[in-house]
Amino acid sequence: MKSLLTVVFAVVVFYFTTGMSCRKPAQSVTGGKGGGATLIITPVHLALNVDSCTVYIKYAAVDAPAKNTYDDSQRVHMSDTTPVVIFPGLKKGQYYIYGEGYHSVYFSYVKGGIPISISAEDSNFVLLPTSAYLK
Repeated sequence: MKSLLTVVFAVVVFYFTTGMSCRKPAQSVTGGKGGGATLIITPVHLALNVDSCTVYIKYAAVDAPAKNTYDDSQRVHMSDTTPVVIFPGLKKGQYYIYGEGYHSVYFSYVKGGIPISISAEDSNFVLLPTSAYLK
């Protein structure tokens, strides 16, 4: 009986120690101002551009921030015939972008957000998908 308990204890210890050693270390989330990357964002709803929208950005984030505390925001402006928001001077890293506005074609308020990862310090074009909601 004593040897059976010893074997069971050894097996339990083995599983706990091997399980702990296989865990990946927590990765730090990076991102922010001070780099050479540019985000060029166009909000879209049902495959059409949204020309009346404010886009918000949270640096070093992969989820929407608590209490809607974003680091920066801009209203879209027209570049040729495309509504865009441009956030220049960003570092490589993770960002969360969120947009909220009004879609004049569908006569509806729209909002939506997605995480973005910048891996190269150049221009990064992003389509920001939005969904209709009741205001």
